Amino acid sequence: MSAEPRPARLAAALAQALSPARRAEVAAIADLPALLDEQYADGAATWPAVALPPDAYARHLAERVELRAGEPAAHVLRTLPAADLYLAAACTAGDGAAIAAFRDALVPSLRGALARLGAPAATVDEALQRVLVMLFVGEGGAPQIATYGGRGTLRSWLRTIGLRTGRRLMGVLHGGPDGGDDLDALPAAVRDPELELLRERYRDHVGRAFATAFTRLTERQRNLLRQYHIDGLTIDQLAALYRVNRATTARWVAAARMAVVAATREQLVADLGVDAGEVDSIIRLVRSQLELSLRALAER
Repeated sequence: MSAEPRPARLAAALAQALSPARRAEVAAIADLPALLDEQYADGAATWPAVALPPDAYARHLAERVELRAGEPAAHVLRTLPAADLYLAAACTAGDGAAIAAFRDALVPSLRGALARLGAPAATVDEALQRVLVMLFVGEGGAPQIATYGGRGTLRSWLRTIGLRTGRRLMGVLHGGPDGGDDLDALPAAVRDPELELLRERYRDHVGRAFATAFTRLTERQRNLLRQYHIDGLTIDQLAALYRVNRATTARWVAAARMAVVAATREQLVADLGVDAGEVDSIIRLVRSQLELSLRALAER
């Protein structure tokens, strides 16, 4: 570990991860090291079970600064909810303790908000399961927790996503006008000739990795995916079938889907010799293929 004091280490890691223009803006902030250290300490104190290295926090912070290019860097840094960003950064990295902390701290309030929509318990469970898959798996693209920009609290950001998903799901299950699905609405790559060539280049790699990942699931996980995707069983119906409560079944399905995508990423890193960030970009290119692949594999 670096012997450099943490404030200086945070400032250096942030500067290194920024574009030249943003780096110059940040360099003009006189109290930058102290500001970053205070924010990092706030995050670590708020989420004591989550161990996020300072460099990882700084790199994630740099991405937020770049994403909000229309705002002064000093404003972005001083107004970010630091503790929320700390948790989101660790969740984006796939940290199990961070994802567990997110579930424990934030999902109960979303459950209550969904219930206040008038959704039946089974629909609430289904909506929560879909949101968790979107956030921490991404259905073939980068997990959507990575898009949290820090303009508001993590709780309010999650509530917006969850209520939109709940309303759409209520439309599907209960005859409402909106039949969309947030999973289908995840951002896919823009179609142009260059990207089409890349899709063709990586399609077989992703397909093989996905098939390998599916074989690494437990028997119950494979059965759950078959029943959910092929047989069309709802979370409520699966709960009755397995004689467990709805929340348990929702967690099982989410875990199975998360496991197959995580294993696909791992296999692609090994096969292609690229880092996880590049793999997420590759997977995003063929996002629509993965749902078809999942259905095809589940039918076997």
